[in-house]
Amino acid sequence: DEGARVYVGDTPNDVPDAALAAAQQVAVAAGPHPAEELHAAGAATVLDSLAGFPAWLAGWSGGSAGA
Repeated sequence: DEGARVYVGDTPNDVPDAALAAAQQVAVAAGPHPAEELHAAGAATVLDSLAGFPAWLAGWSGGSAGA
């Protein structure tokens, strides 16, 4: 979505969508696409599961959990 600060996705197609939204891309390798494929698509941040997202968000310098 336009105006999103963080874009979470689990497919290679989500990487350019995040760029279009001018959002920080976070890919999650919990679906059918392995981390290597998501990195190859250009995702700089790849998490093994959504369980790691709260900790990532808390440490992200581009925003805060309340934003």
